[in-house]
Amino acid sequence: MPATGHDPGCYWVQPSTGTIQRQCNPLLAGLLGQVGFVGQSGQQPGLGGHAFPTFADAKKYIALNPSVASRTSNIGGIGAIGDFFNRLTQKNTWVRVGEVLAGLLLVWVGLSAMTKDTAAAAPIRQTKKAVGKAASLTPPGRALRVEKAARKRTSEIRVRRRARQLNK
Repeated sequence: MPATGHDPGCYWVQPSTGTIQRQCNPLLAGLLGQVGFVGQSGQQPGLGGHAFPTFADAKKYIALNPSVASRTSNIGGIGAIGDFFNRLTQKNTWVRVGEVLAGLLLVWVGLSAMTKDTAAAAPIRQTKKAVGKAASLTPPGRALRVEKAARKRTSEIRVRRRARQLNK
């Protein structure tokens, strides 16, 4: 490895962020082109762009190209808070959140199907029971418990009345 700490060859620059990425595999470099990375000529990989031979050359490209250099500031402080809230209003953020939740749900369904009626399911049942008890201590949990008990009593009263009517 050279004294600069970067291996030579295959560096690509993302102009909108000033990010430098090393990728020597031509197929994967082509994927970098799909997200906007460019080579020496300013063209994307696979479209005639050739990678920067060194990390220093890629840094020079960023320094010499004012449109790139002006966009390479790190977000910090108050700007980061604004950026966070801005991302909350973007559709793609919520699409990703939904994808993550759907993935977690699929993993949960798969694990529960695999561990159903096995020794591995015992701790899960205990945890479920403990969570249920903890939830019943909250005001909404108590209200739900009272409502279930009232419905059960009402149902039992209806059954008794029906039995009396049938016995007459």
